[in-house]
Amino acid sequence: MGHSLPYLSFSPLPQVCALLSGGKYAEKVVGLAGQLLSVPEGVSLTDAAGLPEVACTIWSTAWRIILIHCGSSGIGTFAIQIAKQLGIKVFVTVGTRMDSMEEVAFSNVGQLQESTHCALGPT
Repeated sequence: MGHSLPYLSFSPLPQVCALLSGGKYAEKVVGLAGQLLSVPEGVSLTDAAGLPEVACTIWSTAWRIILIHCGSSGIGTFAIQIAKQLGIKVFVTVGTRMDSMEEVAFSNVGQLQESTHCALGPT
């Protein structure tokens, strides 16, 4: 990304993150322009490193309903926000952090116990 290539929509040397096959994590990698996402201003590269994996998981949801386990985790809260923006009906499980779901104005929450099983029937 050191040169400005006409077919790239990125200016030279932007901060980007990518979802690359093979589990790469490095400061410099080779990838296709279509695999890159601009890192928004104010988002650290450390935080941005996890965005593509979560975003692709939610984006590829086959149905319009999703169950997200560990909803109070960093990945879980990000997944909830993306799914809500896409209009997907979201159900969430959490361990002991039920109060954190109130922070994201979320109501379809179940608290997991050791013997808890989750099921979702037809809507």
